[in-house]
Amino acid sequence: MNKKLLPVLALLGTLSVAGCSTGTPSGTEASSTEAGATAAGLEKVVVGSIPFAETATIQIAMNEGIFEEHGLEVELADAPGGGAGLIPAVMSGDLDITYSNYPSVLQAIDKGLPLSIIRENDRGGAQGIYVLSDGDIDELSDLKGKRVAVNGLGNIMEITSRSVLEEHGVTGVDFVEIPPAQMEASVENGNVDGAWLVEPFVTMATADDGLTKLVSAFEGTTENVPVAGWVTSAEFLNESPDTVNAFVDALDEATARAAEDKDLLNKTLARYTSISPDVIEQLNPIGFSVESDYEGLDTLNELMVKQGLISEPVDLEAVTHER
Repeated sequence: MNKKLLPVLALLGTLSVAGCSTGTPSGTEASSTEAGATAAGLEKVVVGSIPFAETATIQIAMNEGIFEEHGLEVELADAPGGGAGLIPAVMSGDLDITYSNYPSVLQAIDKGLPLSIIRENDRGGAQGIYVLSDGDIDELSDLKGKRVAVNGLGNIMEITSRSVLEEHGVTGVDFVEIPPAQMEASVENGNVDGAWLVEPFVTMATADDGLTKLVSAFEGTTENVPVAGWVTSAEFLNESPDTVNAFVDALDEATARAAEDKDLLNKTLARYTSISPDVIEQLNPIGFSVESDYEGLDTLNELMVKQGLISEPVDLEAVTHER
């Protein structure tokens, strides 16, 4: 590994964990297996993922034999430190490809890491700022000077919230880091006044009218902002373009099936997440990116510059891979 990257890798420990997470991680075994041909003649690829509902795409590709059809044997692996360790693991060569939220990717590139975005994975859905149904906050202006929970400062939750609120003339909101699983209780207990909820917590929090959506996280400027995708190092892309293209082709097929076949999606979610079957049946549609066109990534790029999260716009043409 290039020694010049070491200080940059150290900084990555501060980057946000995946910003839009559906489901509770159940865990996978970490591995540092290198990519290469297997005994069956398949190309082995080690991929970093987190068991969110959005990553049902890769689970379907594995379980339904789609990767094998494209000549790949994919091994899922965790990284030390969880989601925040995925990008450093790609740079060290422990992972060949990883799932990541886009703000973390753009921040890493801004800090000098040679990363390539190879496929979009998911966009917005039911995410938004939720408040007590019978509370004192009835309109967006009531949030001025209030506290809103997000799962990490500087990630997709805060970025979209600030943009939407500013477009409605609301400033002075204090964003507080709280794990998604604790957000509903934090609102109900009065520790925060609102929370940026994702599934399955949207379904769980609104089932008995405890919380209600005050505003969508994806409207106005943020309406078409993508959330997360699949990333590799520029080195791996340059050395193994056919492998990367096969991975993308397999995900194209798996993403289409995830979006179209609800029974397959629900069966898959029940297998690898800890979301209960009853909640799975009621989940709002997940924003799978059937078309990977990177549309709206430039908007996120501009918002991150505006909010001081990156020093200058990332050259998106240089860091996005077109199949």
